[in-house]
Amino acid sequence: MNIDEIKKINVEEECGIYFIKNKISKNIYIGQSTNIYKRLILHKHELLNNKHSNSHLQRSFNKYGKYNFKFGVIEYCNINSITQKEIFYINNQNNVYNIKEASDSVVHRKRRPSSKSTKLKQSLAKKGIIPKNLNDLHKLSRRKVRYYVNDILIKTFDSCTIAANYFKMTPNIFNLYVGRKPRKSKYFPESYKLEYYE
Repeated sequence: MNIDEIKKINVEEECGIYFIKNKISKNIYIGQSTNIYKRLILHKHELLNNKHSNSHLQRSFNKYGKYNFKFGVIEYCNINSITQKEIFYINNQNNVYNIKEASDSVVHRKRRPSSKSTKLKQSLAKKGIIPKNLNDLHKLSRRKVRYYVNDILIKTFDSCTIAANYFKMTPNIFNLYVGRKPRKSKYFPESYKLEYYE
């Protein structure tokens, strides 16, 4: 099957061994999955977006192009024997893209189910519904700053971001100066002081 012709397999979750083969160099990548269709689609997506974790395969894909790669199924098998089958196929190939050893990585631990309140929050967030107290929460997270020179209050700021913009610096750099012993700086005079309040 060509990279553009990956069709959905009839059975929803087919377990087995799959391959990605370079038609020109004859190199091959062999993998295992509990859902071969989804796994091949993920490989295709990562390769097309230059984000595949296997750098050897990605460089080859970039060099030869998507039309010179074939995606397919070697064998459907039971989940209990999937790792042994993958090892067998990798060991019987000369030119493999596989960097890592075969492992039982296909068998994942189940995640703890989310609570009802977590599911409700996620649902509201996806629908774009903003909690009524969001602005209050943001205000609480903002730290107000006072700026002194020679122990005279010069200015107050409602947030570190506003203060950083005033002094033409990034908030991360600005935070290095707040609440600390004054030090020589191109941004401030010698006897400055910055402190949080409220």
